[in-house]
Amino acid sequence: MNYGKAHPSGEYLTEASINNITLADVKSNYDTYFVPENAYLVIVGDVKFETIKKQVENLFNPWLKATAPNISVLNPKDVQYTQINFIDMPNAVQSEIAVMNISDLKMTDKDYFATIIANHLLGGDFNSYLNMNLREKHGWTYGAESSIRGSKYVSTFGAYSQVRNAVTDSAVVEFMNEIKRIRTEKVSAEALNSAKASYVGNFVMQIEKPQTVATYALRTKTQGLPEDFYENYIKSINAVTADDVLKVANTYFKADKARIIIVGKGSEVLPGLEKLQIPIFYFDKFGNPTEKPAINKTVPNGVTAKTVLENYIAAIGGAKVLKDVKSIMTISTGSIQGATLELTSKTTSSNKSLREIKAMGMSMMKQVVNEKGAYIVQQGQRKDLAGEELAEMKASANPFDELVLVNKAGVTLSGIEPINGSDAYVIKDGKSTYYYDVKSGLKVAESKTLEQEDQKIEQTTSYADYKEVKGIKIPYKTILNIGMEIELTTTEVKVNEGVSDADFK
Repeated sequence: MNYGKAHPSGEYLTEASINNITLADVKSNYDTYFVPENAYLVIVGDVKFETIKKQVENLFNPWLKATAPNISVLNPKDVQYTQINFIDMPNAVQSEIAVMNISDLKMTDKDYFATIIANHLLGGDFNSYLNMNLREKHGWTYGAESSIRGSKYVSTFGAYSQVRNAVTDSAVVEFMNEIKRIRTEKVSAEALNSAKASYVGNFVMQIEKPQTVATYALRTKTQGLPEDFYENYIKSINAVTADDVLKVANTYFKADKARIIIVGKGSEVLPGLEKLQIPIFYFDKFGNPTEKPAINKTVPNGVTAKTVLENYIAAIGGAKVLKDVKSIMTISTGSIQGATLELTSKTTSSNKSLREIKAMGMSMMKQVVNEKGAYIVQQGQRKDLAGEELAEMKASANPFDELVLVNKAGVTLSGIEPINGSDAYVIKDGKSTYYYDVKSGLKVAESKTLEQEDQKIEQTTSYADYKEVKGIKIPYKTILNIGMEIELTTTEVKVNEGVSDADFK
């Protein structure tokens, strides 16, 4: 999120300007700014200085002496009053929340240690105010945290979490409640001592690592710290009092000048956020001011859930063609964190299905539905499904959901929402939501509400690049959003072949 103009020229960044960056631009930037003038090299180990010095001079000799140009950067300021800065992401399965303000905390400040202890209490570990509220009390998230660090440059305070769409407004309220709490209620002696012990214990463990020693040496130099800063670290931590925590919380955690940045699905979260009576400003994904997204579009007369589903069926081949399909097999490939993924999917009209994800050729997850039941194998552990989980797996074991949905009771058309840059009809069926492009009739996405470790999460799948195979249009581009996006490209499709009963054992 930009706090001002994103470019030295004063122009805002746009997708077009980013796409116009060339390799020559990157090389020019590197040659201009990556120079040895302000570089530091820290070496920690059982070494001799003269030996290392010769090696460094030999290895770095080609790096010619140069001075980077001075660039004036606008000094960022806090907002005048607490506000929400909203970025609409129609595909978002959950909301990203960040409550931020400028802290301008320096490591040389006398209240530095009180501030990092205050942050630890607010959102620095599992037992922090934020985590115990949002995760443990309400079960809205896998974790909530806050951070603040000292720097001779401008620094920030921030509190963060990811929550499902339905509780975005409630989570904002609880964020502000906990920030106000640490500003107004004196921390208990027990909680303060626990935070100190945690910090001291971590410091003692980290100081044994060579990379930590190097980091501390570099920080002492770059931040202008006293030579005994880390020698007195434990003593400085233990000297923090409850009154100190209260004072610095009011100084650095600015509940009255908080920039609440939310990236989420406007159609689902804005109505609740507007009820908070906190001013809302809208931005695009590059931080440029924009208009409020249109979220309440009128469904044309005569359009119903049934007509939307019938249009989709017609768009991909027609009911007669689809009903003649006995099985479909697809193989798709992609990557995650550099690892090659392969997704194999096999489904039959007799309600059997197989979905298997392999990473680097090894099976990571396998789901099977057969005539006896259903099971999942993950990390070598098999889990046989029962109850609601089994019913949901069986309900999805068919080549085309729409052939079932079109005549199913309780399926509703909830409206029109923007998704992937176009308007889509939204069809709801229990925990599942389906999106169909208003113009083409094709399914562009679907989402399902899942429960894992007593937490509800949304899993969204987007579809694009439809191609015809034996008279049926199949999406060749799939994007899975499971907290991170995985883009898959279909490489093979077989209709009424390539599937046998043995696949579902």
